[in-house]
Amino acid sequence: VDPVVTLGREVMDLYQGEFMPEEPYAPWVEMKRWALRDEFIDAILKTARILSQKNEMEAAADCCRTILRIDSCHETAAQILIRLYALNGRYSEARQVFAQLENALQTELGLSPEPATMALMKNIKVIVK
Repeated sequence: VDPVVTLGREVMDLYQGEFMPEEPYAPWVEMKRWALRDEFIDAILKTARILSQKNEMEAAADCCRTILRIDSCHETAAQILIRLYALNGRYSEARQVFAQLENALQTELGLSPEPATMALMKNIKVIVK
């Protein structure tokens, strides 16, 4: 068993949400909260990539879904999840992930998906036709 995957799974089990949510505006807490959140997401993303390479598709998808619950605008996690769904013929779920990402990016940041995400979806539409 890959030690990164083991660690990633342990991190997912231990994660209990935001650091000190009872202190939403204290500057030092907010900085720490974002740093811990970013470290958590990085660890889970690495785990998802390794699991995907090992063809543990559902476990990799779980990692991506966890990231997207925390950060609905995390485009890399969405791209991996879309690919995983498409590889398994779950095209409607891939389209749903894209639609949720597109909506989150527009609503929260006023942005559109990256060209790489758009190309990924274009390829999926070609496969489905």
